Amino acid sequence: MNKRKSNKINSIVWFVSTLSQSGGGERLLFEGASFFINRGIRVKVLTLETAKRDLFNNRYDNIDTVYYGMSNSYNNILEFFKKLHFTRKTIKLINPDYIIVQSENNAIFINLALVFIKIPIALFIFGQMFQFKNDLTKYAFIFKKQFSLIRNSMEGYKKENPATKHIISLKKRLGNEIIAFMRYYFVKKTSPIFVLSRQVKWEVQKLYNKKAHVFKGAVPLEILNYKENKKIRNKFGLPDGPMFFSLSRLVPKKNVELCIHSFKAISTKNSTAFLVIGGTGFHKKYLEELVDNLGMKNKVYFIGYIPDIDLWDYYSMCDVFLQLDVADFNIVFYEALCLGKKIILSVDTEIDSWLSNKENVVMVKPNINSVINAMERIISENLTPPLKIEKQLLKQYTWEYNYSKVLQLLSSNA
Repeated sequence: MNKRKSNKINSIVWFVSTLSQSGGGERLLFEGASFFINRGIRVKVLTLETAKRDLFNNRYDNIDTVYYGMSNSYNNILEFFKKLHFTRKTIKLINPDYIIVQSENNAIFINLALVFIKIPIALFIFGQMFQFKNDLTKYAFIFKKQFSLIRNSMEGYKKENPATKHIISLKKRLGNEIIAFMRYYFVKKTSPIFVLSRQVKWEVQKLYNKKAHVFKGAVPLEILNYKENKKIRNKFGLPDGPMFFSLSRLVPKKNVELCIHSFKAISTKNSTAFLVIGGTGFHKKYLEELVDNLGMKNKVYFIGYIPDIDLWDYYSMCDVFLQLDVADFNIVFYEALCLGKKIILSVDTEIDSWLSNKENVVMVKPNINSVINAMERIISENLTPPLKIEKQLLKQYTWEYNYSKVLQLLSSNA
């Protein structure tokens, strides 16, 4: 199957095991699928989810998505093989020119499903294993030589990953070694590989001895033409005063707790300042209780999921955007940047060198003193509007620009 007469890409299957939240990885997938569809390429998203979820307020409902439709548990061996069979059968039926997968674990699954079927596989690495505390494959023997080098290359990595990890159970240790070997083997079989930063490009070279291509897509072109409404706060019932804004999944890795503790120090000195926290996640209840215990319920607003129709307005309203995630890349940073906001950003997030010279971005170490100092500095400057960045420079971060390069690479590799 998959005998082709030219390098033209006519059909793509985009495989992702889970598709259950409106996050950055899901945005990357749907924007990519939309781009290819607009270029006349047939795209099917294939997922092991049981049923359709309400993602991004159904904005991407025009994208054809195939669901597994049964329970989604890897604990049951029979269930796992049923999923392999479902995936293999579906892809054989579609017979795409290319398969795109998101994450190294999805690369393992899709290669197991397609044994003896020759279809080229491209890989997006959206978040590397050193960014996730619970991903223990980094401690496996096959990655041992590079572990300390990579761990020590970023402040957030050292915080998230202990220097040693003792996996007590022999069964779990063996399982971890097997998964790590499969990750190494199957990632090496994929091409091209796309990453979101030069940092992870370097990590991929060290871990897998593979070349990766940096993908910087984060915003649609139309964001560059957004018109700010000076009275927009009235629409959302937010007060006057300096507004700090954080938007992310509410999980420990995002360091929203650090935002709250840092803002506490600012709020005692500036009575009109307030913090808006957008997003959902299992950490929300803990964060709400923290705010309550700190006596800041009237200074911190949890607004939950922000629909796309309101998202740019929230950026527009804020004076300072906070992003302290342990991550090499953040879509929300580029959204705030394109909307002309001042941004406090973790040093773990990679930005291009020309941006580091702009007053728009204040880079901080992810600790309370650094964040407080940055907040105080911006407040003391009377929230001076950031420098306007030329649209031509910002276009390099659009989905359209970056997926055009992806399509060129897929065509040349097909």
